[in-house]
Amino acid sequence: MYDFVYKQVLLLLFLTSLSAVIGSLAYSNILGFPPCELCWIQRIFMYPQVILVFMAMIKRDKNIVDYLLPLSIIGALVSLYQSLTSWGYFTSLLGCTSAGGACSKVYVLEYGYITIPFMAFTVFVYLIVISIIYYKAKKEVLTI
Repeated sequence: MYDFVYKQVLLLLFLTSLSAVIGSLAYSNILGFPPCELCWIQRIFMYPQVILVFMAMIKRDKNIVDYLLPLSIIGALVSLYQSLTSWGYFTSLLGCTSAGGACSKVYVLEYGYITIPFMAFTVFVYLIVISIIYYKAKKEVLTI
């Protein structure tokens, strides 16, 4: 598995981040779910990844992972925070008074816990895991 991730890390990161962007745009522009302030913050950390990874694919520069990991970590923390507030574990510290939707409003709820913020959290965690596996594989390749 390490070998596959090491060789295909850019493609994995690109397809995952592109899917997340398309999904978020579909929810807001096709299904009409207005994004709240926390959703916009998550988008700030996801959307640039598509462009950055695409450019890295063109240049065949796997060092981009160094720059994507912090974006994914911050995005994961924001989406986890929003997930916990939407599940009612605590109230939001933010007023979330944007013209968009309310941060605590649940538009999608599958299996009793899967919400849009939790989907974002899952994608960010996946990007983090792929990055960590890449680092481990890179370390193995360099020590051989």
